[in-house]
Amino acid sequence: MFQHSGEISADPTYVGIAIKATSVHTRGMHVGILYRSSADSVNFAHLAWHNDLRDEKLSSSGNYFWAECEWLNQDDSLSEFVANFVEMCVQSKEIPYGPNPPAAAFDSSGRYSPQSDREGLTCATFVSSVFDGAGLPVVDLTTWESRPDDAVWWNSMMEHLEDSVPERASELVGVAVDFRLRPDEVAVAATHVDRPLTYEDAVTLSLPVQRLLFPSSESNGDHGDAVLEESS
Repeated sequence: MFQHSGEISADPTYVGIAIKATSVHTRGMHVGILYRSSADSVNFAHLAWHNDLRDEKLSSSGNYFWAECEWLNQDDSLSEFVANFVEMCVQSKEIPYGPNPPAAAFDSSGRYSPQSDREGLTCATFVSSVFDGAGLPVVDLTTWESRPDDAVWWNSMMEHLEDSVPERASELVGVAVDFRLRPDEVAVAATHVDRPLTYEDAVTLSLPVQRLLFPSSESNGDHGDAVLEESS
């Protein structure tokens, strides 16, 4: 169950997921991984934007909601293994933003390993790729379906790239999104006892998370992976 970040208490071998709304208008969301670092601090690993992979303390004032990966935390050795792998992955500070992730984004040493500069990650596919690299996939992307608003989302992200990182936008000219893994979908997948989740199950199970993040609006299926808003 997701709860507000102000209520975080972590075990020594803790792994979890944090998610927040970034825009009510576009139903934008941002997601990342919480883990216990080798320095014994609870860190928040997340891809904030192009070449901006962050590993930082999660602010209790940032309006995040979090949940433990209970399937991991029932086994301290497994949870510690994943936490260590996350810590290895965040050493790759410069990970490009893009709609289509590499088939295997992280190798066994946690190094980001794309096959092409036209591949890249979003905040959501960063999370799924880390678990996949650890040998514990949380989503079955072979079941994912393309949705009409995927292209709308990607056009919006390209506009942000053109404004803020034009050199990256030029690398992605002509790239179309194959399908979109959304932040709420990977959040429920990573915290669910049955893994990897299929597209249908992830869409269904993500509805309570949408209601938690957007309590005053009805779900219309048009939720986005907006550019991360800085937490105060």
